[in-house]
Amino acid sequence: MSAKMAHPNTTGASLALASNKIIPVRHYGRMIGSAIAVLLCAQFLYSFVMSPYLNWDTVSQYLFNGAVLNGLMVSLQLTIISMFTSLLVAILIAIMRTSPSSVISAIAGTYVFIFRGIPLLVILIVVGNLGLFYKRVHIGVPFTDITLYSAPIQTLLTPFIASVIGLTLSASAYMSEIVRSGLLAINRGQHAASKALGMNSWMTLRYIVLPQALRVITPPLGNEFVNVLKATSLVSVIAGEIS
Repeated sequence: MSAKMAHPNTTGASLALASNKIIPVRHYGRMIGSAIAVLLCAQFLYSFVMSPYLNWDTVSQYLFNGAVLNGLMVSLQLTIISMFTSLLVAILIAIMRTSPSSVISAIAGTYVFIFRGIPLLVILIVVGNLGLFYKRVHIGVPFTDITLYSAPIQTLLTPFIASVIGLTLSASAYMSEIVRSGLLAINRGQHAASKALGMNSWMTLRYIVLPQALRVITPPLGNEFVNVLKATSLVSVIAGEIS
């Protein structure tokens, strides 16, 4: 009986609450902080633009200079080519890291450990000066004198190629961990289901795992693209910006 009497009161209170206008809490401290931040940014921009030591005519002259635009194009070329080669190497290293073979997994882990630990500037200097250690490139049968191809390393390892190799070695080590996280994000039950359908490991990777992993790895790969684009400025130490 008491429950039946409480029901109308509860409904009335709910209707009264719904009829009232909800006013959000005003955060005056947040508003004041935002205004101060905007004023500081505006003051900095004004002082920078109106600086008497900044000649905007000279800035525009050099900003659109042919050499600067050519350097921009080379930077974009390095970024696109390095991202493509790094992604291929990263997929291979990630697959090796997840391999059941402890030897293959250890080799891939060593690759990631080395090229994530060495600064990119050091990698570029070493790759750009490989001619100091090797004079010619020989392709043939290992541990024999049979040579199928031989050429001076200076003709093959141009500054542009050396820049691509250096950026690839560094970026692929980071990207391999991104790809590996995407591969591990796929439920192991899907591997078992693919085997039940008669798929081998390669078919499972190609048709089931990688397409789903792309949704996981695409956002961090976008961040890595920006990092590689900024890192292309370092190739100037080996004259890699000259195409």
